[in-house]
Amino acid sequence: MVQNMSGFTCPNCESTYSIFGRDGVAKKCNELNISLLGNLPLDERICEDADRGKPTVVAEPDSQRAKLFTDITTLLRQKLDF
Repeated sequence: MVQNMSGFTCPNCESTYSIFGRDGVAKKCNELNISLLGNLPLDERICEDADRGKPTVVAEPDSQRAKLFTDITTLLRQKLDF
């Protein structure tokens, strides 16, 4: 499972807020005995990249957001034994 919109980091003060709660997905993963593959932030740049027709890993390959997507796909590939 992937937790989408896991937190919002304020661009002004750089504080991170868990707008939709904390650890809910991790608790559900434990309850269902499945893996938490990662957390994706609530970040308007992800949406902007998609609206331009370029996923974040293409539009901003060196960004922290792209690394999160890459880490999730790496874990998923390991789970699927690719």
